[in-house]
Amino acid sequence: MTNIKGFGKTAIDSAKFYFDKDLFKRVSIPEKFILTDAESGEIIEEFKKNSLSIPFKGHKVYISNVIKKLGAGNNSMIIDKVMIYFSPKIRGNDYFWGINLLTLREVLYHLRSIGYLDFYSNTLDKIIDNCYVKDCDMRIDFVLPKDCRDEIDDYYKNLKERFNGNPDNFRLFANKKKEGHGIVVNNRNNGGIKNPFFKFYDKYLELITDKNKEFWNSLNDDIKQFVRTNYILRFEFQLKDNKMFKYYGLSNKFVDIIKVAESKWDYIRKSLLNKVFTPQTRIVDKSKLLMIDRIQIILINHLLFTGLTFGAIQQLYMKSAHTKYEKYKAKKKVQRWYQLATNESDYTKEAHAIIERIAKFDKIVGL
Repeated sequence: MTNIKGFGKTAIDSAKFYFDKDLFKRVSIPEKFILTDAESGEIIEEFKKNSLSIPFKGHKVYISNVIKKLGAGNNSMIIDKVMIYFSPKIRGNDYFWGINLLTLREVLYHLRSIGYLDFYSNTLDKIIDNCYVKDCDMRIDFVLPKDCRDEIDDYYKNLKERFNGNPDNFRLFANKKKEGHGIVVNNRNNGGIKNPFFKFYDKYLELITDKNKEFWNSLNDDIKQFVRTNYILRFEFQLKDNKMFKYYGLSNKFVDIIKVAESKWDYIRKSLLNKVFTPQTRIVDKSKLLMIDRIQIILINHLLFTGLTFGAIQQLYMKSAHTKYEKYKAKKKVQRWYQLATNESDYTKEAHAIIERIAKFDKIVGL
């Protein structure tokens, strides 16, 4: 995987950046632009309607007053915040690097230059150190061969079969002029720990849609050539609120997010995917296992030992089906066997030991 121009690296794609108003010397956002701070984050379409839209480098920065009420009655108090929202498109040719420290500094300086915020330059670090985020979209771009489109389409079909949520929460989109091509899992507005929102899509097709064509045309020729001649598969996922950040062992402070190691993002990405694409129901009663069940558990353990993923194993079993009903039955059976194989018990421990021992000596003797 290449790291040219930010590809292959997880970064912030957009977020709502929150600041306490008392960090600034003055805040001059018109009072009509006001939001109520919600723990779970606001619906994007709604907060944009109630935020001031400011042109910046051919794109938009949204800014709003935010009110948060703590306590009740005589013990209540109001906390005033400033919310800023933008995407890395303001970085132009550095777009694929995502939002970093310099990007946020540049936005704050711009808002100061046009009079919406005022602060002393020597307090900027303190302001950024106390910035928190919600509705944070993270993304990573995988660079693949250009001719892998058909394989990607097959993979999306496989993911649809493996999806363990409400079928309505898995959407395949393919409209080159409006959206590009990819899949969306769950809903951006109410995603969370149990139902994470994320999507895969063809970045090139997304960039040349009518909505983004002007931005695409503004990029350097070498960037356009690289994106055009490779298949750029973007994986974008959302960390909705502080509860979700904590679940994954993260802080929702901006300065902490940009320091997270890539290995941690890999773990989070795999956790999100496993949550919706692998069976989640635990099988408690193992007393009624038939011989065929025990055989399949051993076989699945062996396939996992050789490096196959659950998706690949499920696809192998479902290939034996000739009708929709058989396909459904095969899917349910392999999910059950997978759960039995991956939930530790005396039986599975013994199976793991047999597989490792036999594989070890097969390798030694060359069998």
